[in-house]
Order: sequence, then structure tokens, then C-alpha cells
Amino acid sequence: MATLTLLLGACTDKLPDEWELTEYRVLAVVAEPPEIDPDGEVELRVVDLDPDGEPVTYEWSLCLFSFGSATNFACVDERLDGPLEGDGPTMRIDFGPDGFDIRNLYERFGPVPNAAGVPQTLEDGFDVFVHIISRASGGRVESTYKRVRIRDGDPLNTNPVFHGFTIDDEAPGPVGADERVEIKLVIDEADRELDTDGTKESYLYRWYATAGTLERAFGPPSNTVDYTTPEEPGTYSLFVVARDRRGGTALEQIEITVDP
Repeated sequence: MATLTLLLGACTDKLPDEWELTEYRVLAVVAEPPEIDPDGEVELRVVDLDPDGEPVTYEWSLCLFSFGSATNFACVDERLDGPLEGDGPTMRIDFGPDGFDIRNLYERFGPVPNAAGVPQTLEDGFDVFVHIISRASGGRVESTYKRVRIRDGDPLNTNPVFHGFTIDDEAPGPVGADERVEIKLVIDEADRELDTDGTKESYLYRWYATAGTLERAFGPPSNTVDYTTPEEPGTYSLFVVARDRRGGTALEQIEITVDP
């Protein structure tokens, strides 16, 4: 997923850190499943947060042939780029015979080249790109691209699976104000799938918080983060987005209760 902020709204003296959720933000777009066969369907879900709780509208479109970020997600042919019906945070796309009939299109027009110009067979797989423009009523607009891989073969990739959190290696519970703790996303190694090279897949993590301070939120890939709680008692949200290298995405949330 790639996100570009189109309108930042009012300027401030200090820009927030990237992990701070102080205004509307798209955290992730989750595709279920992230990799589908040419006759399959996918459901996409925008996971976003507006601290003010204002309504958000969404505009969806699909490009069947793009080189992705290498060309700023431009579609190679306007005939392969078109809107999708719906203005909500979820979208279901049918690539089978009753939908875009992607297998028939592929057979008619031949192998799809990748960015290096190498033809990709259906067995190799290729990506289509979904574009979402989300508009918060406060004036902030985000443009987000999500790739969905289409491949004719087994096993197909699935989204990462996690098992909650620990705080300082203990079950989550209340913590003190202005206290530094380590938050860990729990992983069962048995849930890791094999990557394309036959090794266990690895994940990239991004952490976010509605208040407090995060360290190592965007550093080396890690399922742990150091978190300093706010000085004010209350309940605060932390989010982590984990991605594999084949389009799989998972978002987990923990509520932190801060006592005086």
C-alpha cells in the first residue's frame, strides 16, 4: 500500500511525528485474500482513523495494468483504468467470468510484462492496482494505492496472523502515567508462511498511537515498540500494521488504560 497526502489542511508550527494520529489518516488497506486466482474475488477494506470522528467518503478505481510505484502508479492504458461503484470503506471486486473476466483478457492480450519488461505468465502472477481517494469532512484528503496479486497456482498468499499483545512481557493491563513500557505483538511462528524463496516470510511493521510517545515505530522491522504513556489518565489506542512482501497486510489494535 502506498499513501500520498493531497491536502494537509491548516499549517502548524510543528509537524507531528509520522506515528502520531492527530488528524485523519489511512492506516492500511486490507485485501482478503491478498492473492487470488484469476477466477476469484477480493474484498478490500480501508482501515482509517479520524480523531474527530467526522464522516469520510471514498472514491474507488481500478487499473488492470500498471508498473506501480516505478511510474507513480500510472495506468499504461486509459482503457484499463476505470471507476468502481461505491463510496464506502469496503469494496468487493470480481475478477472471474461474471466480473472483469481477467483470465479471458489475459488470454486475448498475452503475457503482462513487469517493470523490467519480462513477461509474466498467469502462473508467475501479476499485480492490479486499486486506487482509493478518501475525503474527511474536515478537509483532509488521502490518495492510497493497494496492489492485489492475481496468480494461477497454489498455495496462494494469505494475510499475516497475530495473537494479541503483551506489555513488558505480561498480559495487558493498566499502566501508570508517564511510564515507559515495551509493547509486543505476539506471533506464533507456526503461522508464518513460506516466502517465494522457500524461507519463512518476514514482516514490516508500522506503529501508531493516539497519544503518548512511540520509539522505534518506523525503525528496523520489529514486532515490539517502546511506548511512554501520556501524563493524563485515560484510555489510548495503539495500532500496528504488519505487511509481508507479497501484499499480505494485517492491522492490530490495543487499548492502553493509563492510571494516575
